[in-house]
Amino acid sequence: MRHRAVVIVLTGIFALIFSTSRTTAEEIPKEETQAVERRVSALILPDGAQLARALGVEAASQEPPADFLQNYLQDLGDLDGDSIPEYALDWTTEDTAAPTGAEDVMPAWALFLLNWDGARWHALPMMGGFEPFSLEVLPAMTPRERRIAVTVSAGAARIPYPVVFLFHAHAVAQEWDSRSDESRYEGYHQGKVQFGKTNGALQMISTGRADPGFLVFPKAGTRGFQARTVYDWQGNAFIPVKTEYTPNRDYTLYRFIIALHVHDFKTAYSLIEPARFLKKKKPTLAVFRKMVEDNFPEFLDDRIFRAQDSGTGGETFVLKMRDKVYVYTPSFAAGSRFLLTGLVRQEHKPEGE
Repeated sequence: MRHRAVVIVLTGIFALIFSTSRTTAEEIPKEETQAVERRVSALILPDGAQLARALGVEAASQEPPADFLQNYLQDLGDLDGDSIPEYALDWTTEDTAAPTGAEDVMPAWALFLLNWDGARWHALPMMGGFEPFSLEVLPAMTPRERRIAVTVSAGAARIPYPVVFLFHAHAVAQEWDSRSDESRYEGYHQGKVQFGKTNGALQMISTGRADPGFLVFPKAGTRGFQARTVYDWQGNAFIPVKTEYTPNRDYTLYRFIIALHVHDFKTAYSLIEPARFLKKKKPTLAVFRKMVEDNFPEFLDDRIFRAQDSGTGGETFVLKMRDKVYVYTPSFAAGSRFLLTGLVRQEHKPEGE
């Protein structure tokens, strides 16, 4: 199987080795680093055309190929002010396959730093992995510091996980990893991250389909609701400052289920049209609470509900238990508030009985 190595060409004299694996470090083999080093160390000029020839790739361009499956030398511009552009290189060799059981992966890849020290190029390993990724130079915060984000798209859900490197004083090192235990980052299904600079501060926006937990949506379906989280760069990490959700019927169902799970009847009551939902001329919160306790006690327990694909009709969702299956069919009011006007429950036997 083809092995994919990516070399980021930056001015610097050291690098930290780490993996894009979300759980374990995966070092780049020494032989691989040495192979790149042999190709570039003999160059005596910081010339992009010579670098491309030495590495056996096409001339540098400002955009990598969309499929990430061929060699490329990407021009990143002059990041350190020495009039010599930095580059990114995609280098492929023969190597091992992806880990057993891995989903939606590419051939193995590795990231290196190549730096020009005034006399020759050096190859320094950074990170490796098996899943698709993108690379972006972030807006400058100070003249002497530049940050680079490498965003890995993990699994079939394409959840983006960014890793930030700091380039400063001819050195580059990992500064923040969204997959670390200390991180407060949340990646969304089929999501993306965007970086920018707002009021002089570095900012990241994460968008995609939310994965709320208590109401599980089919991965390949169209059910669910969109989330948007804004992060500010504070010190050496991105910290969430605001999360917004796109209102729709599934978002109402999710809020309704969560509210009842924590016995917040007041919030759940605010998500219904009381008279229509309770079929009462004079509905009250107390009447709503008794109706839930008498007719839907499962919502008050630790239960995981699953939304059915929209092809099965409406916003139905199910609860599977050992001896029965509940199928719920909600109805909603017209308009933009997406309030519940009813909830019908049908009981079925588990499949195979």
